[in-house]
Amino acid sequence: MTIDLRNEGSDFRNYLCQTIDNHVRAGKAKPAMVHFGFSFDQEGWIIAFFDMRKNAARDGEWTTHLLPEMMLPRPNWHEASDLSDLRALILIGTDGKEVRQWTEFPDLGTFAQILGDFLRSSVTAFTDEGVFAPLIGAEKLEFCIEEFTGLYGWPVNTELLRLAELLKLSGNDPNPNIVESA
Repeated sequence: MTIDLRNEGSDFRNYLCQTIDNHVRAGKAKPAMVHFGFSFDQEGWIIAFFDMRKNAARDGEWTTHLLPEMMLPRPNWHEASDLSDLRALILIGTDGKEVRQWTEFPDLGTFAQILGDFLRSSVTAFTDEGVFAPLIGAEKLEFCIEEFTGLYGWPVNTELLRLAELLKLSGNDPNPNIVESA
């Protein structure tokens, strides 16, 4: 099985442009933050949630808005995570080359890291291209990216990292697989 991030990027861009267009046409307020959530273990999907709260924060609010019509389905991500031998997955990066990080460490944590970093670099490129311009109000638009089960998070949430470290030190680590991307 092969996942080519160049194709994923094109689909993500089209989904995001349509989502932004729908938001603007509906006359909704400009968001303070855009949360990008993704998952691959139970189903494969990406969601862009426009958080219009004045106190918008990385607090999981986006997870209460997981409606199928708001998601970009990624069934191949789920299919890949379900492989009995993850080495059977070939990941092609946006540069057209096989992702070396995957060939060296084929596990679900690495898969989350690669997909999260892919979304992060896509959001950065889309920002540079002006894709988010219709959403930007007087304040700067904030972004965050999170994998649904906590395997990836950006930007790094230092408060969560401190809490996780305290839990590890106490021997009560609730999720030893949490990865925060710098």
